[in-house]
Amino acid sequence: MGSAPQFIVVTRSHGLGSSRQAVYSRKVSACSSRIRTALCRVCIPILLMATLARAQDLGSMEWFESEWAAADDLMIPEGVNITYSVEMKLPGTQEDLARLREQIADKPDHPARPAYEALSKQLQGKANVTTFRLWFGDKDHWRFNTDFGDGMPLPFSDTAVAGSAAWQLTQRQLRLMRVRPDSGEDPASVLTPVLAYYRGWACCGFGSGPLELRPVSSTVRGSAWEATVRSSNGNREFRYEGVVADGRIIPQVVEVLKCVDDPTWVGSKTLFAEWKYMDSVGKWFATRVSAGTPDGGTQTRVLLNISPVSSDSLAGIIADPTANGTDPVRGPLGFSSVLDQRSGHAYVDTSTDRQSSRVPVQSSGSSSRSYVWLNVSGWVLAGVVAASFVWLRLKRSHFSS
Repeated sequence: MGSAPQFIVVTRSHGLGSSRQAVYSRKVSACSSRIRTALCRVCIPILLMATLARAQDLGSMEWFESEWAAADDLMIPEGVNITYSVEMKLPGTQEDLARLREQIADKPDHPARPAYEALSKQLQGKANVTTFRLWFGDKDHWRFNTDFGDGMPLPFSDTAVAGSAAWQLTQRQLRLMRVRPDSGEDPASVLTPVLAYYRGWACCGFGSGPLELRPVSSTVRGSAWEATVRSSNGNREFRYEGVVADGRIIPQVVEVLKCVDDPTWVGSKTLFAEWKYMDSVGKWFATRVSAGTPDGGTQTRVLLNISPVSSDSLAGIIADPTANGTDPVRGPLGFSSVLDQRSGHAYVDTSTDRQSSRVPVQSSGSSSRSYVWLNVSGWVLAGVVAASFVWLRLKRSHFSS
């Protein structure tokens, strides 16, 4: 070990030599103090980081619990534009399509018609892809666009919120609304999946979520990582697998190990691939997430881009559309009616080249649940069991004779 720091003791003296010695001593003491301060500033953070690293080694149970808890706090950042797509692969054949065709014949509003159209498109070799775009300033200022793809009866549907005002737009109608979360008609319900998807891309479904999932184990062997999580009631259990690379854990797959509600889901997997670093938010994302169903269906969510959006740009994007006007996203607008529910006396204003009329509409509250989208979490693990359940149900009910 090195010797202890040496200090010069100065006694008071009226001689010139003593004065010079005092000045020199003060300089040495000041220099030593600065060195000690600099060393402390460097060494203390290093020691703290080393202590933390020992307590939470990459891939350890402590690390996993910390990452799992942190995921519950992950929210969509403000001031961003997120573009993504969802592709569905339905579990159906030509025989299934024929059965569906019989069920929906002469019934334009039959609930199985969307499944028929989607399966028909798929069997023609066309992908069932829906594209989504979110401009998110904050929870009170945003716009969410949905493009349903070629050949669908409804080409697009947009929803926007600007403070207490909101609107929904299709190619045929503009609906003007007030934001009333307690009414059961909260416009933010359309955003329910977005945070869930965002957490899936960013942290592969980590987080307790509605199933109250908790880490059970986490180990690293060589470059391989494996971990398990379990629901609070013990009815669901999932296993993560991934690799250690570039100083971080990269999850690659999560598999259903136990599902008491429906054992057919056991063995179903969700895959995480095509990791990219997004400079706009400073995070890594698994930009391609594919969830499978027991009968061979898949839902693939692809993160296409995250970019910043300014408040000035957003203001124009969420402004009320106008008849025969131009929207900054959709371009020239062609809707022919306006359903105004802001005044308290809802009415439809229909317009054509020859006439215009205003028809009152009786407003009725919805009994449906108002979803609080900002609190959704644990989507991947819940989604492995439920995300494509609607298609599985259609397969078992509508597709069977």
